[in-house]
Amino acid sequence: AVCQKYNHINSGYINREKFLKDYLFQNLEEYSKMKDPNCLIRIIQAMNTYDLGRDVKDLRKGIKRIKCPLLLINFDTDLQFEPKRAFEIAEILNEDNSNQVKVINKSTPWGHYACVFESRIFAEELSEFVSR
Repeated sequence: AVCQKYNHINSGYINREKFLKDYLFQNLEEYSKMKDPNCLIRIIQAMNTYDLGRDVKDLRKGIKRIKCPLLLINFDTDLQFEPKRAFEIAEILNEDNSNQVKVINKSTPWGHYACVFESRIFAEELSEFVSR
């Protein structure tokens, strides 16, 4: 629904930076009306402090605990999750199971928010992955 709602953003008729700023502030305002704004801060803190190496004291061993197939989707302009990290995870997991992880890297001016605004650029790969 969000993707369809904002599908016009690629038409070139709007300033992407302004659109993104407006989108984020509008959604934050709407979110804060429904929930305690501190909840969002806590969610972000939890995401930023999660440690795959927890309880094993070694990131590599922590990553090896992942047993399910993974599709890691990256965007070349994403400053929150560097694409090279996905390739590192894939290399570690694919040592034992060469088909466990597939990494795709897409080019987009939207950075991390491409997952919301440009889902069409990875829709085919995602559809194939969930159909397996």
